[in-house]
Amino acid sequence: MTTPIILIHGAFHTGQCWDLLAPRLVERGLEPHPVTLSGHRGNPRAPSEVTMEVWGDDAIKRAEAIGRPCLLLGHSMGGKVISAAAERRPELFSGVIWLTAFAVPYGRTDAHVGPTIITPKMMEALGALEKQPDGSALFPTAMANEVFYNTCTPEIQAFAHQRFSPQPLGAMYEPFETSEARLGSVAKHYIECLQDAAVTIEGQRIQQSYMDFRSVHTLDTDHSPFYCQPAALADAIAAIAAD
Repeated sequence: MTTPIILIHGAFHTGQCWDLLAPRLVERGLEPHPVTLSGHRGNPRAPSEVTMEVWGDDAIKRAEAIGRPCLLLGHSMGGKVISAAAERRPELFSGVIWLTAFAVPYGRTDAHVGPTIITPKMMEALGALEKQPDGSALFPTAMANEVFYNTCTPEIQAFAHQRFSPQPLGAMYEPFETSEARLGSVAKHYIECLQDAAVTIEGQRIQQSYMDFRSVHTLDTDHSPFYCQPAALADAIAAIAAD
């Protein structure tokens, strides 16, 4: 039987960001289940109705539909979503994987991340978000290649831009709680990316100190290995699945 893995995208992306990775996971005996979070393109919902609990529900409902223990992977902002989902329903997940993602210390946590975690270029981009009257925001497309796709080819960068999405802004900064008794009971893994221009490698390693990670895998990639090196990312995920 194949191993199911639920894939949670990061900010300003959708489940389509996994299009190049998914077939490589299948080749390695995994069953990918990409999720587009509520309020993103392809899963519409009013930004005022979107909370971290709603995003956690997106992951939980997919796991319930699959009906057997799943791996749960979150990229970037998706690290908060997988933390929230595994805290509420740890029995659904055989393992949780943070892909250059925001891990959170146990207890009440907020989503603010400062310059020790993210790069100056990412800070600049967040300051330049195109905020919309409905409470959503657009990432400044002109900065995406520098921040998210700095080792991708021009062709892959163009491919990625076609899959960009506005997103609700408030949920990304919403505080929530985790505990060692619940989130801490699930096997946790981290995949770090050395050339990440959004989350510093030092910041990734600071976050690795927040919890007891069973394994850490290192990729020599930018923030988006599912685009620039999908085969290498699939190998890392397959190694975690076999652990």
